[in-house]
Amino acid sequence: MPTIAPEESTAGTALATPRNRRRRLMVIPLALVCALGLVLGYLFLNAKPEPGVPLGASAAVPGGTARVKGIVPLEDDG
Repeated sequence: MPTIAPEESTAGTALATPRNRRRRLMVIPLALVCALGLVLGYLFLNAKPEPGVPLGASAAVPGGTARVKGIVPLEDDG
């Protein structure tokens, strides 16, 4: 009786297992989350904080200067 040699594992058959397929599919969302984290980190870490302005003081805004004279309360007279 002839003996049957076991199949040799190739790169194609190794990637076809369900466990490896799940691992490959997990790389896509993980890469998207990492890219989103990099973009948000870049945006928030490079933002220049601007100092607040107290009431009555002038502040530089795009197009000139502005002055805050008061705060108008929002009331609900329902």
